[in-house]
This record gives sequence, structure tokens and C-alpha cells, in this order.
Amino acid sequence: MPLPNWVTTEDWDILRLGGVRIPGIAKVKGKLGSGLDVKKPKGGKKATIKDDGDPPGELDVELSMSHQDVVEFAEIIPVLRAITKDGARDPLQVEHPEAYLWGINNVTVGDIDSDHPDQGGRKKITLKLIEWAPAPAAVKASKKAPDGSEAGGWAGFEDDVAGSGRRPPPRPSPATPLVQAPSKAAGKNI
Repeated sequence: MPLPNWVTTEDWDILRLGGVRIPGIAKVKGKLGSGLDVKKPKGGKKATIKDDGDPPGELDVELSMSHQDVVEFAEIIPVLRAITKDGARDPLQVEHPEAYLWGINNVTVGDIDSDHPDQGGRKKITLKLIEWAPAPAAVKASKKAPDGSEAGGWAGFEDDVAGSGRRPPPRPSPATPLVQAPSKAAGKNI
């Protein structure tokens, strides 16, 4: 989806969730947190900053609807409020230029606020869309001893030390003593 010009197109007013066009005029506001934990010690001059990673992005959507839009919206509420048997909401693909701008592709529907319609006017419904990402796969610890554990744990590091591009120092062989006697030629040049 190329980023449309908001002056000449209505694409900025249209929101699609899960492949369904949401009725009404959509005003979408993006919110992306920094994920930085900034702490300033009391009485100190400099703050410490810890990067906790990027939190999920949020899209605040305000829908402005006519009576006919609300009637159509009532039919698609199960798309927004569908709940699986495990109790978690299904992620929905989001299509809107603001989502595209920030790289948000899939969302879950968070809080929904529905205001009383204006007298002779329009009804406003707000949605909070939270960026969805699959949960990271759990890594199981191996119960098996690594290969070569009897050789001092050097197996697996034969070619590279932890991806550093360096070779490990040579291992002493069991037949070679760590301290060797001086050779016969030692001291001849003195």
C-alpha cells in the first residue's frame, strides 16, 4: 500500500480491519512508545537510561458515523469482538495509511468507547488498536550433555569462539604434560 496524499484522496478516512471496511469516517492517530526507562536519581545530575525494547504500537481510532453507518457497523461487531475458545482475541489485519506509515500490520482490538449520538448529527465510536505480534517461542533447555564435554567443554568451539571469528587456544592433549623438561639443545648458545 503506497502512502496516499491526504489532500487529494479519501484513503485517510477509510479503515479496514480483518479485510472488512469499517463504516463511517475514521480518524486514526498513531502512538509509539520509546521503551526507554529513564531514571534520575534524587539529587543527582544525570539520569540513567535502560532500553526495555519497543512496546507495541497503538492506533487510536475515532469513527464518526451516520445512522446508516451505525446500522452497518452493528453487523460487523463480531469481527471486532470475536473471542477464541482460549479467551484471547484474534489478531486482525489493519489497512490504513497511518498503520502503513508506522509498519503496523496486525492488531488486536482493545478498549472501545461509544458516545451518545449528537442530536440530529453523528455518533462517535473510538477504538484502541494494539499492535499484535506472536509470542516468542519458548526455548527448552537440553537435558543432554553437550558433545565433547569430557574434553573440557571445548567441543562445539572447534572453529569459532561464540561467533567472534577467533579460534580457541590449543587444548593440551592428555599425553602431553603441562610442564615440559628443557630440551637437550637448551642453553647451548649461552
